Amino acid sequence: MFGINYCMDLVILLIVNRIMRYHASAIRLLLSSTLGAVWSVVAVMIPDRYRLFVNLCTYFIVTALMLAVINSPLNIIKARQSNKDRYALTNYLKELFKGMIIMLSVACFSGGIMHMIVYYTYAGWIIRRILVTYNQLIYLILISVVVIIVIARVYRTYKKNSDIYKVTVIVDNHKIMLHGIVDTGNQLTDKYTGKPVNVMDKSYFENVLYQINDYGRLKYHFIPYRTIGNNEGIIEVITSDYMYISGKDETKAYKGALIGLSDRKVSQNGEYQALINGRMI
Repeated sequence: MFGINYCMDLVILLIVNRIMRYHASAIRLLLSSTLGAVWSVVAVMIPDRYRLFVNLCTYFIVTALMLAVINSPLNIIKARQSNKDRYALTNYLKELFKGMIIMLSVACFSGGIMHMIVYYTYAGWIIRRILVTYNQLIYLILISVVVIIVIARVYRTYKKNSDIYKVTVIVDNHKIMLHGIVDTGNQLTDKYTGKPVNVMDKSYFENVLYQINDYGRLKYHFIPYRTIGNNEGIIEVITSDYMYISGKDETKAYKGALIGLSDRKVSQNGEYQALINGRMI
């Protein structure tokens, strides 16, 4: 039972992680799956007269805890108390509630599809009667799904890191055009809003900023950051009107995307001028 629930939870979390753009690490996904699997074993051991309590814990408390593991709120909780910090916490709770709805929906949909295939198709009858047992079938399906998701994720990561995108930023009706790459290592997040920050060369924005008298319209502020070498600092952040990311096949538009203005060039050879946050695509 533990193994089946562990695999099912992992598949569901991988899907939710993709939909919600959490970009959780493998360790967090595995820990969250372990939490769900352990609870499934504990829930079976609780007498039936407490079934309502078990269901409430499963659908609300455990689901919320599993999502909190893959998308930790600790950065918000540890931040100094202010109106902006409270806003960030409120925004996090809204996203958590949205994630719970998506997670439960994915679980119901996945379970329904598997049940339909096994019990209402000729292929399912052959599999159940001739090829494998029910438990073996569940393991086979779950392992296949996990392998497919992992391969697809690795391929997308490789493709994103190797492609150069055209980036168009609209700030106060001014257009700034750059080239950028999707940097999966760039997980910089605005602690006040919880939104991802895209790091770009400040020099491309200086002429536009010079023409703007009221930076309040851009929601100008500073946030702390840490580099791979653990060097700490602060970076200027503005809010764009729109940001467009154009690849070979499509263009995606983002309203109110956050731009971090870097004093240093993001590319030493000038091949690109923007590091697109890994959570954006």
